[in-house]
Amino acid sequence: MRRLVAVALVLVTTPALADQDGPAGPTAPKTVRAALDGATAVFSLHYLVDAAGPNLDRDLASLQLPRDGSVTGAVVTVDGAVHRLALDPAQHATDVFEQIANLAAGASRRWVVHVANGRMPDAVDVEVAAPHSARLMIDLEVSAPTCFVDDVRYVAVPHAWEPVTPRALRRARRDLDTRCGDPDAEGEHVWLGFTSREVAGKPFGDQRLGMVAGRLDLPSDQIAHVEVALAKQISEVPPDLATVFVVDGSASMTGIQSDAQRAIILSYVKLAPRGRVQIVEFDRKAHALLPSWMPASTAMPRITRELSALPANNGSNVDAGIAEAAKWLARIDGTRRMVVFTDELVPERLDAIDAATLRTGLPDGTLVHVVALDNNFGTIERADDVKLASLAVTTEGLSVQGRADDNGVTDALVLVRPLAFEHVTISTPGWTTFSASTAARTCHFDQPAIFAEGVSCEWWGHGETNAGPIKLEGVVWNHKVVRVLRPDPSAGRTLARELGKLGTDLEDAVRAEIDQAAFAVNSVWSMIGTWGGAGGYADLNLALGGFGMSGCGCGDSGSPDSIGFGRIGHLSSKLDLKTQLERGIEKCKRDTAHVEIDLELTKDEIVDVAVTTADRALHDCVVEAVWDTTIVIGNPNAHSHVVVALD
Repeated sequence: MRRLVAVALVLVTTPALADQDGPAGPTAPKTVRAALDGATAVFSLHYLVDAAGPNLDRDLASLQLPRDGSVTGAVVTVDGAVHRLALDPAQHATDVFEQIANLAAGASRRWVVHVANGRMPDAVDVEVAAPHSARLMIDLEVSAPTCFVDDVRYVAVPHAWEPVTPRALRRARRDLDTRCGDPDAEGEHVWLGFTSREVAGKPFGDQRLGMVAGRLDLPSDQIAHVEVALAKQISEVPPDLATVFVVDGSASMTGIQSDAQRAIILSYVKLAPRGRVQIVEFDRKAHALLPSWMPASTAMPRITRELSALPANNGSNVDAGIAEAAKWLARIDGTRRMVVFTDELVPERLDAIDAATLRTGLPDGTLVHVVALDNNFGTIERADDVKLASLAVTTEGLSVQGRADDNGVTDALVLVRPLAFEHVTISTPGWTTFSASTAARTCHFDQPAIFAEGVSCEWWGHGETNAGPIKLEGVVWNHKVVRVLRPDPSAGRTLARELGKLGTDLEDAVRAEIDQAAFAVNSVWSMIGTWGGAGGYADLNLALGGFGMSGCGCGDSGSPDSIGFGRIGHLSSKLDLKTQLERGIEKCKRDTAHVEIDLELTKDEIVDVAVTTADRALHDCVVEAVWDTTIVIGNPNAHSHVVVALD
């Protein structure tokens, strides 16, 4: 069971919002409950709507939703009684409404409330047949996808909701429309943020690179979804860090390069004050500049003095500097690190020395950064093609182009701890990428990607049933990270709800299947409830122009708050139970064997299973697989039997 977090409740009613009720404009909720369930924001929204009666109102209200929100449940309270609406195929719900509208008026008319796909974005429409004037309290259960930024999951709600949204969840960030939504819609929404520990709660390192995959199985297609989400801080500065800076003292160093070298070291020491440091200078030979290992917190004055007085000598034997630094690292315990500076003007013989040779003498686990200094002002940037970059690769360190600004200042945090997941590629055997997310949320793998701390993105693909696992590969510094993701089919319904709200380049038939799988109010599904008397509204139809009779084949299920379909076997093909069962027993390798499955159902719960087939082993497998299958029937009977034959 998922744990709901970041629950907030506000019970605020504002007179200004009450004026918005009615068909003239979208109706904002009077109260909002909001929580985070995994990566999905879930809302309980309470609306007040006045209905005149006796009346048939096809345009009673348009209820506002969060951005990309899907209505998954609806409850109407009227005259002190609570009525939960049923999820129903949209056309059937319309037929039910029209059938009751065309019934002759009796001593007591029947209530009908229909919640349907909205004509405006991020809204649902409400129509009602009301026996008398009343105030309806409509409570909607709504889910909405979130956007992950800096350990917070954000969702946008209409700006008009601000007086009734939980103050603790409102987040003012200027960059959210750019990072999570539509920059052109800036200021039109209020962003709610739910603190998320899904990656920040894990140990520093690879586990803070969040990568999850879900799968939506459709009759004609399979949809896969990957979210990459990095914690706001993916790494920490080791408390036992011991760093040797191997500095270039050669005569070929320019003033700009010397200033950058000094600025990088001072910034590094300031950012890692609990560590210990030593400096080894190389030209033709190599020697230490500090008498011993020194605490970083107290070494800065001495480091500044030594680097400022550094003479420019002949020789660029960086290998001698590395060898001397290795001796110092061998004398100390802790997290060993070396930062090697070079102006890249080195003897040709070094071109013939491979990384393995340069590593000779380094204590096990020593990580080496390489900083190539140039004659430009700027910042520190990753550079995988500089001299000695192979040494950084083999030790899982980082090679960079090292610079400072024209004031001799730089930020060396990228050398102190990893800040990004880089050179990321994706392998998707059997899957084809398609466009679905907004541009701000799309993972771009057309070339190796870079994901900084705190960011997230989405990838969507579709493929065949046998499409394979999805593999992401990249590096943190030069530590290789490989993640093999097997898309989880249990996330299918959530993915269908999210994908149904996005513009895609999928075929219309596939989009219809997605809406079918969402089981939420959309183009395929509605919510409807009926209760009360048996009378209709035919006496009012002339004034309204008439609805036209449309047969719905409705039966009386015996429940005053439900609409019966009769036996399940009469359901439309969109609710084909055979397809659901076949999918559930795929693992049994039935091939062409005849199997007959007799189900006893209470609504869409399986309460008994009987299987007939000649193969005993197949029989046992099918029985267990059917019991493990979750079936979905839109508006099922309270109790029924159904027999499904598979040939």
